[in-house]
Amino acid sequence: MKLFSAQELKEWDAFTVQHEPIASIDLMERAATACMPHILPHAIAATQVHILCGPGNNGGDGLVIARLLSSANVHTQVITSFNETEPSVDCITNLARLQGNQLVNIIDLEQLQQLPDFQTTDLVIDCLFGYGLNKPVSGIYKEVIDQVNASKAYVVSIDMPSGLPADVLHPQTIGSYAVLQAQQTLTFQTLKHSLLFSETGAYAGKVHVIPIGMHAGYSGHARAHMELITAQLVQSIIKTRQTFTHKGTQGHVLLAGGSYGKMGAAILMAKGALYSGCGLLHVYAPKVGYTILQTAFPEAMVMTDDELYEIRHFPNLQGCSAAGIGPGMGMHAETIKTLGTNLPSIKIPVVLDADALNCCATLLQEHHFSFRFPAQCIITPHPKEFDRLAGYSSNNFERQQKAHAFAQTHGVVVVLKGAYTRVCLPDGNIFVNTSGNPAMATGGSGDVLTGLLASLLAQGYSTSQAAIAGVYIHGLAGDKAAAGKYAISASEIAASISPVMFHIMKASSLN
Repeated sequence: MKLFSAQELKEWDAFTVQHEPIASIDLMERAATACMPHILPHAIAATQVHILCGPGNNGGDGLVIARLLSSANVHTQVITSFNETEPSVDCITNLARLQGNQLVNIIDLEQLQQLPDFQTTDLVIDCLFGYGLNKPVSGIYKEVIDQVNASKAYVVSIDMPSGLPADVLHPQTIGSYAVLQAQQTLTFQTLKHSLLFSETGAYAGKVHVIPIGMHAGYSGHARAHMELITAQLVQSIIKTRQTFTHKGTQGHVLLAGGSYGKMGAAILMAKGALYSGCGLLHVYAPKVGYTILQTAFPEAMVMTDDELYEIRHFPNLQGCSAAGIGPGMGMHAETIKTLGTNLPSIKIPVVLDADALNCCATLLQEHHFSFRFPAQCIITPHPKEFDRLAGYSSNNFERQQKAHAFAQTHGVVVVLKGAYTRVCLPDGNIFVNTSGNPAMATGGSGDVLTGLLASLLAQGYSTSQAAIAGVYIHGLAGDKAAAGKYAISASEIAASISPVMFHIMKASSLN
């Protein structure tokens, strides 16, 4: 699923109307109907239901929702203001369909002495402006947004929180905009760009993507270089395991990490690797980790560095299919030096994370023009680690742009971790992950991902395939582990990888 700009979304609407074919007002009916399962429970529980309807097709959606709620015997107050902008034809048609409806009270804001008194127990359905908005909200619309925000009423935004553009080029300006703060956003068909960044997506609350049957044929015409990682995409990547598979054909992973007090990082990497199907696993750790690893994870073979408390030397990669390096490793001067010497000559696919990335940041600063990453390399920085590599970013929009450029400049796959993890490929394409949840924001979660990615590389997946499938599997494992829970541990995420991969593999075999 490509991630479209506002202009491309408009073209997709037109393409659907032309090629399905379907009238635009019937597509509006379809969209509003698809929202009802999310809206109706809140509407029934609310003291009063207010539907804010702007002059465009988003307002038309709200008018259809009012009619559908009346069919469910829910009284609504529709608040409109069409004097500042000419309403769309479909909006006018749906307004006419409400005339005489005894359960729908239609109010023109221009005729009010003051705005309605929104209560905390009210439901506000926000249909003022959708993805087509391209300027700050002003006038009566701004007053409505400000008052709803001040009321703390429960807000469900349709398509986009009103006042928030779908494409945000200058995020620092959004703070001065009037944007409606939603508890839920029901966005149509696909995520919009501004919903994917913390600076702007926070206005949307919990986002639900509502399929409305947009024509699938449009995707081939679009020029978008960003794509959403979906279950269907991952199913097309993950292969079924063959009958005569054995440990020698499933790949041999070497993981290097851990130090005094941080041997858990190595254990979590090992869990991520073995639970995702690698055949053989070696863990390279300082001497202090030998007994810990042999006791806690007997499935892993252990090799130790000459040093007692941290890794100072580079492991022997002979016979290994892929490697994962970094978590808990430390940043001793000798460690940095040995990485700088050995990384460029690595011939197998490798994942670099955590302390390995911090070492690389130092090497980039000291040897900017001579430092080279391995030829087949995935790096998995969290925002601060990436800032050390590529320079400080004042916001996540800028950070994504830098990750996009970094991947192309250095020929690496950049997995920029966080909500909606970005996978930036050397060819300039960006894949945005759609799995995962806030409970995964816990220490060790990234270590599990490092092991998982190294395991996929060892099993023969390319760096691009491993990164795209790996972040989705990792997020889905987090979703499974977090079901019915407030918080989870990294070990719970690791334990959920195997059943998640089984489900994906089974679905893949049916396609």
